[in-house]
Order: sequence, then structure tokens, then C-alpha cells
Amino acid sequence: MARIRLIENINRSIKWKLVAMISVVLLAILLSVAYFTYYKTTETIEKDAAEFSNQILHQVNLNLNRYLLNYQQDFLAIATNSATERWLAVRKGDDLSSYIAFQEIVNNYLQVLIYQHPEVLSVTFYNVNGNEMHFTNRYGLDVDYQFGDEKYMEKMEGQGGIYFDVTFSDNYINRRLPVMTMVKKVTYGSNTGYIKLDIDLQPAVEIVNGIELGDTGITMISDTNGKIIAHPDLQRVTSKLENDILDRLQGDSGSFIRESSSEIVIYQIVPFTKWRLISIIPYYEFAESVFHIRDITLITVFIGLLLSIVMIVLISSSFTKRIGEMKMAMSQSKTGNFKDRVKVKGKDELADLALTYNMMLDYLEDSINKLAESKIQQQEATLSALQSQIDSHFLYNSLETINSMANLAEQKEIEQITLALSKMLRYISDYKSTIVTVEDELAHLEHYLQIHRIRFGRKISYCLHIEETCKPALSLKAIIQPIVENSIKHNIDVNGEPLHIDVSVKEIDGRFVSVEITDNGLGFAEQKLAELQQKINELNTGTVEYHSKRIGLINVHYRLKVYYISEPSAGLSVGNRGDGAGAKVTVLFPLRYGHGGGQLV
Repeated sequence: MARIRLIENINRSIKWKLVAMISVVLLAILLSVAYFTYYKTTETIEKDAAEFSNQILHQVNLNLNRYLLNYQQDFLAIATNSATERWLAVRKGDDLSSYIAFQEIVNNYLQVLIYQHPEVLSVTFYNVNGNEMHFTNRYGLDVDYQFGDEKYMEKMEGQGGIYFDVTFSDNYINRRLPVMTMVKKVTYGSNTGYIKLDIDLQPAVEIVNGIELGDTGITMISDTNGKIIAHPDLQRVTSKLENDILDRLQGDSGSFIRESSSEIVIYQIVPFTKWRLISIIPYYEFAESVFHIRDITLITVFIGLLLSIVMIVLISSSFTKRIGEMKMAMSQSKTGNFKDRVKVKGKDELADLALTYNMMLDYLEDSINKLAESKIQQQEATLSALQSQIDSHFLYNSLETINSMANLAEQKEIEQITLALSKMLRYISDYKSTIVTVEDELAHLEHYLQIHRIRFGRKISYCLHIEETCKPALSLKAIIQPIVENSIKHNIDVNGEPLHIDVSVKEIDGRFVSVEITDNGLGFAEQKLAELQQKINELNTGTVEYHSKRIGLINVHYRLKVYYISEPSAGLSVGNRGDGAGAKVTVLFPLRYGHGGGQLV
């Protein structure tokens, strides 16, 4: 359990989360740098190794090519001399003439060739008429050897120049030797023959073995078909290159990694013969320095990460300690203790946060005090409302008594005023119903106007018009009567003309109810109209914080904006009639149906 609790505390600690997060980022960066360094170093070493190997192969290639060109020159010297021409002219069966001509070739050319190239094993002269002569250096040819048995004439069909071949020859007495054979066709007039040189491969192998690329690297020569011509292991001579190497030998030179054995393969073309000089070096011999760099890099990354974690812990502790102090202070506030404040240290974001938290506690404490005062005021208002309700019942009973007395005295006007006033009082004193129908709102207005009609007689007249679809629509209570009251207050007995008030209720676009109140009074003064329009615009564009105990146009607009807060179009618009005779006030609110009696939100 203690271990689980420790893990939970670590998971909840911002300090260790921060340490873990930064450590992961640092590790990712360090590993990325290490990988990039290792990758680029490997790439560079591989490139340098390939270039270095290519330079060595190029030098060997020049030596091998020069070695083969010397053979070609000597070959041509033998093939183009007059003694060879005379030997080719000897007829079949003339053994003496054949021997004399061949001895001249031996004395003048072949002995010089053997002196310069002791690796030459034998030279064979063959005439298509059947004459055949052999000259051997170190090993004698089998007595049964015949040039025609090797079918060089068929192999050279359609070819020019010198034919090359490398085989393990069994033509020498009691020996099986790796031999490089060079054959050239010679023609003088109608006489045609062939000259064949058998050359010991050992000098070519020594040239190949002279290349030192790594401790265990090898170099070989292959022909265009992939047959191995020279190899440090003579058992591999005449065998085939592996397919994964042969398939990737493209172009005159190049290098590649042999994935199956982790070896670097470098190759070049031998210009004279089109053979390929191939070196194969184990990758690890070049990569030892890379592996060393890799190990050093990993150790450096590990040490750097440990030092970074230590630094992160020390740095994070410097400000997580202050966060812990803030946490303790906040824990105190959960118990209702708003007296303790966070100590502000430093000048960074945490200091600003602590200062803001202290200000919040001050504001919260002040709000609690105001709420307590509001509760007391609410209780007093409830008692006042109860008292008003008691007073209203007394007033209703008194009006009923007056109404009965007027009826007995046959005073109809007193009876009508008393009845209208009683209905008005009942309408406005119903605190539970703040939402009514438009029809009820107009009925309340008509009771108000009836009283003024009786009071002022012909000095006042009115006309009420409502569309049928608007009668059941819902409306805030007492939003039309204050506007009409404002009109009567400012226009009765001011110009000697009777005051006429028109109230028109209609539906707009199936979405709104429009109540238009017009009169034929003096209208709004220019300054007063501008003041009203400015206040209305402020309530439309700003936050709704207006409050007034006065019942007037702005109060009605405020009530509409508060209730229909989600509908920006709801509210009042004020102005004067277009003919300049009187004022016009329009009330607009959403067209909704339902049941009255709701509470204002």
C-alpha cells in the first residue's frame, strides 16, 4: 500500500512530471544527435574506405593491364614476322621444312619471350592444313595433345583479336595447372593458322595478392560472365561468382555493401580484357573506428542525461516549492478559511499567480459579505411584500365597498373607475406571474385608458388594434402601459388639442410581435430623443448591467433585453412620427406561445 501511495504521489507531482517530460525531450534530442553523428560518421568512413580501395584497385588495374598489354605486343611480334609466314606456307607432310621454319621462330622470338616472361608454359602453332608445332618452357605437353581437340577454332568463330580463356589444364605431363590461354588467328594470303600461349596464372595471382585491404580482405579477377580467373584460393579459379555479387556489378566501377555477409565489395573493369578486378573486405575492419565512436557517443549521452536530470531536479525544485506553498494555502481555503494569504516571492509568473490568487480571496471574501447583506435585504423584501399583500387585500375590499356604494347611488362613472382600478391592481400585484399573453397585456392597458377617459373626457381618445395570431402570444407583464402613461403625462393639455393614442399589435415575418404606440402630441424634443437613443444603443451593444427603480421607456427596454438575452432584436425603438405630429415607440419581442405565469430570467 505504501508503494502504491508513493507512485500516486509521484504521478500527481508536477515536479516529477516536469522532470520526466524534460528528460524525455533531452533523451530524444541526445539520441537524435548521437544517431545522426553515428550515421554520418559511418557514411563518411564507408565513402573514404571505398575511395581508398578504389585508388589501390586503380593502381593494381594499371599494373595488370600493362602486364596483359606486354603479352599482346609479344604475341603480335610472333604473329607478324616472316618466319611465321614461312611456317604457315609449309604444306602438310613436309616435316623438315616445318621444323626448320619453327626453329627460326624459336630462336628469334620464343626464347626472347620466355626470357622476358618465364611464366609462359607453352606456345603452340597450328596450321589449318594439319601442321602443328609445340614449344614448352617448364612442363612438357602430353604426347597425345592436339590443338584441334580444344575446339578453339569454333570458339573464335566470328571474333577478332585475341581470345582469352582461363581453365584448369590437364594437358601437361602429370600436372593439372590453372592456365590462362591466349589464342590469335593468323592469316597470310591463303594460309591460315593459330598461335596459342599457355601462361601460368601465378603472376596474376601475385598481383592480386599484393593488394592489402584490411587483414582478411581478398581480391580476385572475374571475366564478363562471372567466372573467377584469379583468386588467392586456387580452388576457386574457374568457379562462378555468387549471384548476389554478380547481379550488382554494374558499370565500369563501383562499390556496395553485401548485406548477407556484411562485406564491402569494390570493383573495377580491366580495360584490355573487360575483366573485373573485385575486392571484398569485411565491414567490421573498416567499422572499428565507427563502433568506437558509437560507444563513446552512447556513454556521453548517458552521462549528459544524468547530469541534465540532476540539473532539472534542482531547477524545478526552486519553483515547485512555491507551487507547494500555494497548494497548502488553497487547501486551507477549502475549509472556509479565507484569512490566510499566499506569500508572494519573486517576480515571475508564479508570483503573478500568487498575487492573483490573493486578490481572488479578497474578492471572494467581499462577495461573501455582500451575499450575507443581500440575504438580509431579501428577507426584509419578503416581509415588505407580505405587508404589501396585506395592504392590497385591504385596498381591494375598500374598492369593492366604493363600487357597491356607487352602484346604489347610480354613479356609473365612479363604478367604472372603481372596477377598472381594481382590475389593474389585481393585475400588477400578482407577483407570481411575470409572463402574460399579449391579449391580457392589452386588457390591462384598456383598463388604464378607461380611467383616464373618465377623468379627462373628450381630451383623450384611443384606438387599440391587435392581430388574432398575436393575442395568445406570450409577453412580459406591464411593458405597454408605462409607454402609454409616458405619452399621457407629457401631452395632455399641452397644445389645446385632444390627445389621441393608437396602439397596433401585429406579427412580423412569423418570428416577432411588434407593438407600435403613436400619439398626436408634441413628440420627443431633439435633445431628449438623442439621449434616449444613446441609452438604448448602450444597452444594445454593452453588457446588460443597467438597473433603475423608475418605470419608464429605458426600464422597459432593459427588461426586454434581460429576458430575451439570446435575441438581439428584442427591445424598444423611439422616434417621432414622419408627419412631425407626435411620437412613435415600437416594442419588438419574439413570437412565442405557451402558458403565462413564468418567472423573469
